[in-house]
Amino acid sequence: MYKASLVTLTLFLTFKLDVVARPSDTETYIENLSIHRTKFPNMMVENVPPQFQKLKIKKKLIFPIEHDITQQLHELLLDLKSYYEMTESISGYTIQAYTGSNRQLAFQTKDKLSEYHPAFDVEIQYRQPNFTVRIGRFLDRLEAYEFYVDIKKMFPQAIIRPTQFPNKADIFNPLHPVQVVDITQDIEGDATLLPENDVKQPPYQNIDDVEK
Repeated sequence: MYKASLVTLTLFLTFKLDVVARPSDTETYIENLSIHRTKFPNMMVENVPPQFQKLKIKKKLIFPIEHDITQQLHELLLDLKSYYEMTESISGYTIQAYTGSNRQLAFQTKDKLSEYHPAFDVEIQYRQPNFTVRIGRFLDRLEAYEFYVDIKKMFPQAIIRPTQFPNKADIFNPLHPVQVVDITQDIEGDATLLPENDVKQPPYQNIDDVEK
């Protein structure tokens, strides 16, 4: 009996101690973590005027020029200029609007192109038995493409063709209507506008003579 009472007392004390040691469920865990936070300066509060540093003017440093090829480039450009001056023709591109044996249709095509595009040179070339109507002189194919798209709306058979042009300084310049001012003044002192001189050209050119 004594042993049973002792065991019961021991179990009771163990239960009491466990209840006392266990924290209450209503308690909250509190820990200060402010010491671990990253601190940033308060830019709104610290309104300090900026400090400007005086610019230090340094003396100009002169470096020696080594491996200068200016003279060699100048000589190379002179050689290229001489070569192109001796060349009789220049490779370029033109737009062929019509080719065929119908002479009347060829001249109708020329008149229509001259009417809608007066700034461009229109040529009729003849190689028996066909007439060829070409318009424009372009140094690059991409340069001719934009104009080619416009021409193709009127003439679906139009194509861009490579060709040779005479080596002249103004060969690629577009044509513009010119008004010549007469330097001789009348009594009232007003200058007189004269119409552009009419230049008579043959109705067509033989392509064999042009390409020689």
